[in-house]
Amino acid sequence: MVIRRIVQLGVAAAILSVIAVSVVLALAGDDKQGGSAPPLTSQQDVTAESGGVTLAVSRAEFSGTATFVELAARVAGADASKAVRVKIPAEAFGAGNMAPADRGAGIQLMANGPAAVQRLRPVSSVGPLKIVLSFVDVDDGQGTRRITGEWVLELKPPADLAKALRVETLAAGAPASSEGVTVRPLSAVRSTTETLVTVALEGPPGIERLALPSLVGVSLQSGPVFGPRISGGPGEPLTFSFPPTDFGTPLEIQFTEFLASPSPGAEPARWVDIRLDSLLVRQGVTGKRGERAAVDASDIVAASGGDPLRVTGLWFADPKVTQIAFTMTGYFPAVEGFTLTLADGTTAPLSLSGTETGTSPTGDVGQGASSFVAFRYSDFGKLLGTVRLAFAEPGSILRDRWAVGFTP
Repeated sequence: MVIRRIVQLGVAAAILSVIAVSVVLALAGDDKQGGSAPPLTSQQDVTAESGGVTLAVSRAEFSGTATFVELAARVAGADASKAVRVKIPAEAFGAGNMAPADRGAGIQLMANGPAAVQRLRPVSSVGPLKIVLSFVDVDDGQGTRRITGEWVLELKPPADLAKALRVETLAAGAPASSEGVTVRPLSAVRSTTETLVTVALEGPPGIERLALPSLVGVSLQSGPVFGPRISGGPGEPLTFSFPPTDFGTPLEIQFTEFLASPSPGAEPARWVDIRLDSLLVRQGVTGKRGERAAVDASDIVAASGGDPLRVTGLWFADPKVTQIAFTMTGYFPAVEGFTLTLADGTTAPLSLSGTETGTSPTGDVGQGASSFVAFRYSDFGKLLGTVRLAFAEPGSILRDRWAVGFTP
C-alpha cells in the first residue's frame, strides 16, 4: 500500500497532471475491504432523459448507513473521440431522499461510458425512493455547459427494505494514547453493508494518520481488514468505513502509524552541496525527459548535519518546461523550506514537491518515507557546477499500536 502527496506551485500544474490529494491504492482482489461498494443485489432498470442527457440506474443496494447505486450517463451527439464528463453538483439534487452522502460533494460520470457505483445517503423506510435532479454540467474538455431540466429516477425498494435498513449504534470506549498522540473514539454504527467508526485525533499540530486503521482480530487471505476514510479532514473528526461486522458483538480497531508534520513555515535548516556537473557527465544525463541519475557520496562536496546522503537521486520530468527534481529520504510534506541555489548564485524557482510512504501488508511502514522536490531552470548549462539544496527538518513517523473499542 502506498500513500502519496503532491503539492504544486505556479506553472507546475501544466507539467504534471496531478492534484494535491492523498491517494490510497486499494488491495487488489479484496472485495471485502472497507470503503468499497458492497454487492449490489437490487436490480433496477430506471432511466430519465432531459436536454439530450440520459441518466440510468441499473442496480442498487440499501442499508441504514448508505445507499449505493450503479449510475451511468449518456449524452446525445457526444464526440466519441473525446472524454466527455457529466458532472452533477450537490446543489442539483432536489426533492426526494436520495442525494450524495457528502452534502458538499457531487457526482462525476464519463458520458457514454460504463456505469459507476455512487454512495448516497441512506433512504427512509417510508416514502418514494427518488433521485431528483434539476440540472447537470457537461464538460467536453473545451468548456462546460449547464443543461437544465428534470430527471426523476424512482427506484424499486427490495421486499425486505426494513430489514436492509437495520442499524446498531455502539458505545465508545476509552481513548488510546502513545507518542504524544491520542485516538479518541467518538461513535460507531454498523449496518448490513458496512461498519462506520468515527474518531478524533489529538496531538501535535498537523498530526495525521499514515497507515489505514484495521479491525482487530479480523483478517483476510491478503492480511488485515482496513477501513478507508470516507469523511473528515485536518482538525475534524474522521470517519472510516469497514466491512459489515456481526450485530451484537464488540468492535475494536487499531491505528499503527501517524505522521507529525514539521512546524509550518519552517526555514531551511540543513543543506547539501552537490557537484552536478561531474554527476551528470559521469552518468550521461543531458536533461532529456525521463532521465534519472543517482547521487552518491562522491557527488557531495559539503553538507550540514550528519546525514549528507539524505539526497539520493535526481530526474528530469518534462522537456517543455525545464525542471529538475531531487529525491530524498524522509518525510517532507510541503514545498516550504526548500531552496536550490545554482552555481552562478541565482535561486531556481520551486515548482512542486511530494512524499511517498510505503506500508507492509500488516499496515506497518515497511519501506520508510521518501520525498521529492522539483525546481525550474532556464538553461541546462546553469546546472553544470556545484549547487546547494537547502531544506527544513523533515516530519516524523510515529509508530505504535493505538487500539480503541466499541460495545453494543
